[in-house]
Amino acid sequence: GREAEREPMRTRVVVVALVALVALACFALVDAHSGERDSPIDEALQAMLDWADATPCASSRRVGGVCAPGEVVLDAWLQRALATQRRLQRDRPLNATTWIGTHNAFNARANGYGLDDDVLRRVLREFGIPDDHTVLAQQSFSMTDQLRLGVRHIMLDAQWFAGAVRLCHAGTDFPWFDRLVEFVEHVLHRTFNYSSEQLGCSPFDRTWS
Repeated sequence: GREAEREPMRTRVVVVALVALVALACFALVDAHSGERDSPIDEALQAMLDWADATPCASSRRVGGVCAPGEVVLDAWLQRALATQRRLQRDRPLNATTWIGTHNAFNARANGYGLDDDVLRRVLREFGIPDDHTVLAQQSFSMTDQLRLGVRHIMLDAQWFAGAVRLCHAGTDFPWFDRLVEFVEHVLHRTFNYSSEQLGCSPFDRTWS
């Protein structure tokens, strides 16, 4: 019945979670011996987070400490500056113009990403890793507000995961991780179609639609 259909998905989610935890532990052990982080970078990162938290919103709706999608109050000076930039390069060829872009634009705190950073920080602390640089969300504001703020180059990472094309912050090449997945598949006699290319993806990531 329907319950039987859900069982393979539950097993897949549990195994993926376990593999991800093992990978996190390996990353943490390696990072723990890599020395102290560059404190100026950490200070700059915290300054940007503080700025995002202090950005005024059109309403009281906030997600993860920042304005909910579409609620950022646009700064008048910023709008004038961007308009001036567009006029200055209006007649220039495309390869001679400057566009504001956002990396992993979908991965925003306003859309619920990175809300568990505090949990991850506590885990990393157990391995003696400084936690003030741990921020999983790549952006603070939603893509809607990024566009409203003048962004015109949006980068999206699409991965096939959990039966759908999903937007997720993932994609790398760790042969040891792939061998670990193969070992788990061999032990459980199951195929999960999961590799280091999907490391970081979640069944709860939004689908490409």
